[in-house]
Amino acid sequence: MFERMILTIFSLLGILNGAFLSVIFRRKRFYFYMAGSWLISFISAGYFLWYARGYEGLGLWSLYVGYLACGLMVAEIIALPCLFILSFLSMPQRLLKVSRWLALGVLLLAAGTGLYGAVDGNTSEKVEHLDVYVEGLPPAFEGYKAAQMTDTHI
Repeated sequence: MFERMILTIFSLLGILNGAFLSVIFRRKRFYFYMAGSWLISFISAGYFLWYARGYEGLGLWSLYVGYLACGLMVAEIIALPCLFILSFLSMPQRLLKVSRWLALGVLLLAAGTGLYGAVDGNTSEKVEHLDVYVEGLPPAFEGYKAAQMTDTHI
């Protein structure tokens, strides 16, 4: 159920982003933009959901593809409101060229932000070793070690 919901949400994000891009770039065959953006979104979300199930033994290549998929998913979310606004700004002919360049910049910035977040969120784990001294500790607990792991998601 959860996986279908995620795939549906990202499919809709892809279709909307493609529609806004087709408005900005004034393409008559808007369905190519919508289909292409949908495909990128759907494959990214599908791979990420598949990868999240059993990523341990898949090798390093799958980790990098997982970073890319997560980055593209974040980019879809970031780009939507920006492309929505730019699609309206591109209506006057004099703002068309500027809005196209801004749209390309938004897409690159969103993809870069998403990729950076995926990689940094997975590689900047912090490990702390603390020695805790307790007075009156029974001898059975001498040398006892405890571990705590929190916040292990991207």
